Amino acid sequence: MIRGALLGAFVALVCTAPVGAQVDLGGWVEYQAIAYGLPRGAGSVGRNQLRVQPELTGVFGSWGRGFVAVELRADASAPSRDRIWIDEAYLEVFLGSVDVRAGRQFVSWGRADALNPTDYFGAQDYSDVLDADQEALAQDAISLTWYLGDVLVEAVWAPLLRPSFLPAPGSRWWPSGPGAAPEGIDLGEARFLSGGKGALGVRSSATFRGWDTSLSLYRGPWSLPALGPAGPSAAFPLAPDVPGLWAVGADAATVIGGVGVHGEAAAYTFRTAGQGVPGLDQPFLRYVLGGDYVVRGLPGDRPLSLLAEWAQDVPLRALSSPWSTLDLNHVFRRSLLARADLQVTDDARARVEGARAFGGGGWVAVLELESRPRDGLEIRISADLPGGGGDTFFGMFRANRRVHARVRLTF
Repeated sequence: MIRGALLGAFVALVCTAPVGAQVDLGGWVEYQAIAYGLPRGAGSVGRNQLRVQPELTGVFGSWGRGFVAVELRADASAPSRDRIWIDEAYLEVFLGSVDVRAGRQFVSWGRADALNPTDYFGAQDYSDVLDADQEALAQDAISLTWYLGDVLVEAVWAPLLRPSFLPAPGSRWWPSGPGAAPEGIDLGEARFLSGGKGALGVRSSATFRGWDTSLSLYRGPWSLPALGPAGPSAAFPLAPDVPGLWAVGADAATVIGGVGVHGEAAAYTFRTAGQGVPGLDQPFLRYVLGGDYVVRGLPGDRPLSLLAEWAQDVPLRALSSPWSTLDLNHVFRRSLLARADLQVTDDARARVEGARAFGGGGWVAVLELESRPRDGLEIRISADLPGGGGDTFFGMFRANRRVHARVRLTF
């Protein structure tokens, strides 16, 4: 798949020259520094990480465009996270009412904010659990988009779905606790290279009586591996498992009296059973209900944006065994998620967000200040605070409470 992405990047670059396309070079560079409050086994005590992502865009008149983005990441404290990565590399062709895109691309479905039941293709890099939303993984796929009047139809085929990357054994974010294992083992990448299956998804979107709605179908692997027993002869006690599934989903959103409301749900039926992962092959319904509101009229005429969501997983039949704390697919099986954003000045804001995961998840809170002193420059400082009982998911990572600083320059 890496070679395929490189080939896609090469094709996109070559195609720009003979047609006299407009070519633009951009991208960003980011530095991150992290200081953990407590040591955790053999895990690193901080981070000094540099990320650079050059981006090349070629526009071929009115008929198409190409895009290539390459990420270079160097993590001085966790070398297993170092990489030179083709983030995106695709060619897009516009054929009247149909757009065709081929290559490495992001496919993001769903309207909920923190958790999207219909985001079937949404793999992420969980080598740092709290940074996963900043580390989405694109898929090597072919996507088609039809514009049929007021209806939008999308179809995506990924010949080999890339699942989410899991933390390396021995790292601070390995669920069973860090140890002496080398950090260079990435179980998500190992699973991806050792084999997988293709994924097919179809979604139809439309506006009906003021509601933005969509229906979707999916057949393919589960994008987030679950951890189960690896066997007595394995080097590590846990190993990832990626079952296949069918899913049908829907979402809707509108504004009622100044309050934005949204809902999203998907029902999952597994085609292949999990190998030793309790409850992994049990069909279930996942739904998210939420609302958002902007408070105005505060001192300084600064808006305060509020958002709250309830997420729940509902078994579609009696569970033969309860969902495990280490089942990453059900961490938020019953959860309340909330966020508040205050625009402090024209170029600075303060954010408080958190999640309370009932039923074995624990809780996590993030306090963040962000400043954009000039165009293209973004500075963030946050306190990331996981917690809960020692038998809960986030409670296992209480020693990973930290101060996190990020500086990004976009060019």
